[in-house]
Amino acid sequence: SPALVATAQSLAAALAADPSSGEAQIAPLVAAVEQAYVVFAGEAGRFQSAAQIDTSLRAALYFTRAARALASAELERAGVNSRLQSVAVNLAQARDLMNGVAGASGGTSPAVATRASVIGTATTLSGASLAPLVAPESLGVINGDPTLSPLSLQTVTAHFDSSGRLPFELAGVSVTVGGHAATLLAVSASRVSFVAPAGLAAGEAEVIVTLQEGYVSRGTVTVGALAPGVFNPDGVRDALVMNAATFKGGSFEVWTQENFSADKHTRLMLYATGLRGAPNTDLTNDLASGSFNRANVAESIALEARLQNGLVYQLAVEYAGAAFDGAAGVDQVNFILPHTFQGAGAVELTLIVGGQRSNAGTIIVR
Repeated sequence: SPALVATAQSLAAALAADPSSGEAQIAPLVAAVEQAYVVFAGEAGRFQSAAQIDTSLRAALYFTRAARALASAELERAGVNSRLQSVAVNLAQARDLMNGVAGASGGTSPAVATRASVIGTATTLSGASLAPLVAPESLGVINGDPTLSPLSLQTVTAHFDSSGRLPFELAGVSVTVGGHAATLLAVSASRVSFVAPAGLAAGEAEVIVTLQEGYVSRGTVTVGALAPGVFNPDGVRDALVMNAATFKGGSFEVWTQENFSADKHTRLMLYATGLRGAPNTDLTNDLASGSFNRANVAESIALEARLQNGLVYQLAVEYAGAAFDGAAGVDQVNFILPHTFQGAGAVELTLIVGGQRSNAGTIIVR
């Protein structure tokens, strides 16, 4: 294993020094670090500093995977190269510890090398329900322990660029989910908000948060084709809902005179995430006008309403799909509020899609 680590370290240093290093060049480094770690695991008993070596090798592996994901996303070179430098630092640490040398900097400041030797925690949840489940193109949040390893050194909110895209790196922070770089919405020392990459395979996925400054946190999350979650602004029960005609929240009447059509039944917009994987089996209800086309999966979504007296109703869903305001990862469910609900008070709403139930959110009907 010392020879394998030394070889991987030399490759990492060379790639970090080459501003043109891309995914094709980084892939062999990932394989080399993985092989070195597997062989070391079988020889760990030979080394006095086995625990420190293990941490350095795992950190190197996580930074390598993050570098490959960013390179695949065609990020600006600074983000990729900084992570390759962290790979070289951690491999140099492991190499020198294997050879009985106390400390290693790998050509970088000792402070950075020390930071990279600590692996923080990354607990990943749905950005709406806070369940430990995400779906492709859904909103997710990562919670970490800033006293162990901060997820970010700044508190920053992302903005769309001129092409309407979110960044893959924000304030020096990157997130890798299942080997793919995720776009970011906001970062802070203890929390990162992101959009799960499209095309994630179902099952357990590795989540890696890396900083250009050399910090790394790692965890796992379950990925499902669907992960229905209702946004609760208060974090407890209130659903994020607006009147579709007036765009006002709060409590709702069963009639809305501002409706343009003769039908004055109130239409409400419920905000959720994790619905993009629902099958679009009825193309006739999709929203299309000229070059504009938006999939409507209302036929695959059930909306359950539970009244305070325990009675349960299925509400008519007219639209379900990507939110009209273009918010990344946010889905929207438009439904009709029955006139029989007048004066119902608190009504608990739950989405059901693909046999999965979301968390419940509550509205007030006057």
